[in-house]
Amino acid sequence: AEKWASVPQDNQWYTLQRPAYVATDPFEGANGWPNLASGSRQWKAMMAKPVATFANLVRAFGVEPYCALCHTQGSFDSHTTSPAHFRVVFEKVEEQFELAREELWHETCVVGGRMRYNHLDGEVQALREAASEPEYDEACLLGDLPQAGAWLLACAPACVATVAEGGSRQNWPNLWSHRHWKEKMTKSTNRLAKIIESNGGVGACRCLLCPEIFISPEHLRGPKHWGEMAQRLPDGVFVRTDDFWQTWTFTTGAVAFNHVDG
Repeated sequence: AEKWASVPQDNQWYTLQRPAYVATDPFEGANGWPNLASGSRQWKAMMAKPVATFANLVRAFGVEPYCALCHTQGSFDSHTTSPAHFRVVFEKVEEQFELAREELWHETCVVGGRMRYNHLDGEVQALREAASEPEYDEACLLGDLPQAGAWLLACAPACVATVAEGGSRQNWPNLWSHRHWKEKMTKSTNRLAKIIESNGGVGACRCLLCPEIFISPEHLRGPKHWGEMAQRLPDGVFVRTDDFWQTWTFTTGAVAFNHVDG
């Protein structure tokens, strides 16, 4: 929530970094843009600052950006200031002239909204998504919840896919490695354990993926559970989060936890 404090309104794009360059004549193609007309050797120095601004912004949300324009998984910073990336942007502008800018937005989904970077002029924008429901982050006893017979949010997702349409394991930052998993799932697994403990479920609630083991933060973030997740989500397979819900029933209600997004 703190990272979104500077965004004044939900569901609208706001500029966080103004365009670093403006076309002298958008109908001249690449020659109309000073950062393209200067050639690939100057491109790196001219685009380094806007690239770093965007990269550092999404990294603050635990996401490592990649270049969807060139389909490159390497370092976003070094690639997007490289001659190879310069040529792709240059050719795009030569082909589409004044229409190229709108085609050169790179969008990344993060927890709470979306960020986007313009590969042509370096503008950075943010869109905060409206919360679908309030988060009851203090309540632990099911009987204390303000509404009966309805699912209420006890902890927001720990992670979201970086692309709006969802995707494979590569599009989920918490699924990149065991280290990423441990870092990103801490809050949600601690919250789940606290709720289970408060409602008398310790020693009774078992894990969906590892049914011989009782639920605990250490297990959910540990190597065995991570290994089960990785085995069920091989590279290239679309992640269906609905397949990973687990529900535990108590005398006063129920608790549901999603093993993918937390």
